[in-house]
Amino acid sequence: MDRDAAVEANDDTDPTPAPKRKSKKAMSAMEVRDRRFLLEYIVTTGCRRIPWNKFFGNASKLALPYPAPIGARCCDNCTPDQFPVETIRLVGGSRLKTGRRHHAKVSEELAHEATEVLKTLRNTIAGRDFPNGYIITGKILMSDQIIEAIAPRVRDITSIETLAETVRWNWTPKYGSEVVKTIQTLLVRHPDLELEAREAEKRERAFAALQSLAQADLRKKLDPLFDACHERILSLTRPGGRAGQTERICQIFMALPRKTVRLSCLHVSLS
Repeated sequence: MDRDAAVEANDDTDPTPAPKRKSKKAMSAMEVRDRRFLLEYIVTTGCRRIPWNKFFGNASKLALPYPAPIGARCCDNCTPDQFPVETIRLVGGSRLKTGRRHHAKVSEELAHEATEVLKTLRNTIAGRDFPNGYIITGKILMSDQIIEAIAPRVRDITSIETLAETVRWNWTPKYGSEVVKTIQTLLVRHPDLELEAREAEKRERAFAALQSLAQADLRKKLDPLFDACHERILSLTRPGGRAGQTERICQIFMALPRKTVRLSCLHVSLS
């Protein structure tokens, strides 16, 4: 093989070395022994003192001269009634609302001002409740991450519950009301114009619906009166010209006039 062919052959090989696999480090005899006895201690259904004594070699040690007191506990397998399982309850936990939700729009100006007022509030609380403390500062009470999570959603925070749904803050039960009050005071200076327009439109629709109901109710009350007046007018009669027959006074208005009738010649007396 000539020199050029040898160079080309070397170029075809992949220069990247294969990644080395991390081999599991073999455990020492002590680690194997510790794991074996720990596993036996956990899974045993008999007395847990048996693997305990074997691990520590208590059989070859001198026993204490003092006997075990009467009724002393042994283990949870031998005397389970003396090892009650504690019930753990988590109180005051809150779940953040996730998923797609409609959030009120917050301008950059409002978010920036909310950030500043929350920083001022946390420093105020730290100086008021921890005046001589050097560990609990404003940032410890409310970190910048908490403020950054609240600022873009200040319009959604209307109560302690909505604050707990927005951000996971450990001081919510104690200082949540102050945060909500501060945010609501800030929003007074930054009204939501879109929300106000929607509320105004909603009020107009409600007023129009009330007017429609009022008109329908008025018509319902007036319909019987109109019907009574109509019946009264239809019942008015006068002597007719044919063999003393009577005719209704409004008879002439019950049909459309003919083209040959001159309305100016009609003289009707309703008396």
